[in-house]
Amino acid sequence: MKIIFLDIDGPMIPSGMFLIHRNASFERQFSPLCIAVANEMCRVTGAKIVLNTTHNRELHGVPNIDQALIQQGLVATHLHPIDRHTRYPDLARNLAIKEWLAQHDEVEEWVAVDDCQCAEAPNMVLVDPDCGIHTGTLYQVCAVLGGTPPLFLL
Repeated sequence: MKIIFLDIDGPMIPSGMFLIHRNASFERQFSPLCIAVANEMCRVTGAKIVLNTTHNRELHGVPNIDQALIQQGLVATHLHPIDRHTRYPDLARNLAIKEWLAQHDEVEEWVAVDDCQCAEAPNMVLVDPDCGIHTGTLYQVCAVLGGTPPLFLL
């Protein structure tokens, strides 16, 4: 199994989203482009997403993060089928990833996609929080996990 540990604020809700939705993070309003890239990352690599984000915490009046992603276009089967969240923010980002991996020996390859350093090369794809994930991120994830981006992106 291949895993993408995905952060939300920055990678999926880039700072520009706050110009469109002032409460983008609280309301869990994702960039449509970022949703499309996340879907493509999973499609071409066969990876499943595990969320490594402060959005792992359930807050009263805030949409469930899994449901919000799916409602806004993330293909539901791209999320890990059982264990979709690390224990971040209760653990440091890197420790949450290590703990999750220790509990899932079926993982063969993985990558962390985040706007802060939480893993070492080659397992880290650092994202500019102003842009979020984009086609360049897709190329980097494919370099780690394998898979070929669509020809129109090459």
